[in-house]
Amino acid sequence: MAIYHLEAKVVSRGTGRSAVAASAYLSCSKILNDYDGVQHDYTRKKGLVWQEVFLPEFAPSEWKERGVLWNAVEENEKTKDSRLAREFVVALPIELSEAQWEKLLSDFISGTFVADGMCADVAIHDPYPPGHNPHAHIMLTVRPLTKDGKWQHKTEKEYLCVLHGRPQEPEGTYRDLLLHDRGRNKSFVVRRQRGGVKEASLSYRTLAAGEGSSLVRVRLHTGRTHQIRVHMAALGCPLAGDWLYGREDPALISRPALHSCGLRLVHPVTGEVLRLRAELPEDMKRLLEPVFTGVEHRS
Repeated sequence: MAIYHLEAKVVSRGTGRSAVAASAYLSCSKILNDYDGVQHDYTRKKGLVWQEVFLPEFAPSEWKERGVLWNAVEENEKTKDSRLAREFVVALPIELSEAQWEKLLSDFISGTFVADGMCADVAIHDPYPPGHNPHAHIMLTVRPLTKDGKWQHKTEKEYLCVLHGRPQEPEGTYRDLLLHDRGRNKSFVVRRQRGGVKEASLSYRTLAAGEGSSLVRVRLHTGRTHQIRVHMAALGCPLAGDWLYGREDPALISRPALHSCGLRLVHPVTGEVLRLRAELPEDMKRLLEPVFTGVEHRS
């Protein structure tokens, strides 16, 4: 009789693991991790029954070689605690044949994960004695792929802000170099790379514009200190109430008029795309009521 078992884990640098090592173990193979120069050799491990790499149709074809796939993942993740992959270990029914195991896994992985833009690395292990503990290892990329074959962001944050003035263009993408002065707790736009300087990027869209003010939606591509505030000020339209990068407006609002209204993220284990929304706070509602009555709005 089949006994259910499913274990879900995250492969993270923060716990001392690597995606390349996990894939080498899964496939009983030898793979060099280009990120840290360590070669992981599991060629002496026994019990490998079947292995395969599943890719979305828009993924680079060379990723069918698991060493290329997981080194691409390791290269794309920059931080020392990056989440590199999701891993599932699932028991297989001993009543099924090896061919049935393969079909069961292939159909499940293709329909559940690959169809949503994830790459999957899978293997069946049946360690000695055969039929005693057959199980499958499934590794999934954390970032799904877009239709043009590029990694999606793990999270996407959306903000609403009220500005003094309006951006010259109603929508666009703003990229610049930012330097954060910790002593003054203030960020500055700079023109060249040097120590402490980081690239910053966001996209914006003007939703409404009134007499001397505008409501703008912002999506961050990077997460730098005070990024929205300093970028909007650099465009000549600082946030209402922003005493650090613009001017105080105590009669209107007692803080920078910035609200985190939306969050899209990929569940770290299941891979499900989650979308969360937050209602506009009362002080920003009061700020908007007299300003935007009867003005043109954009969706």
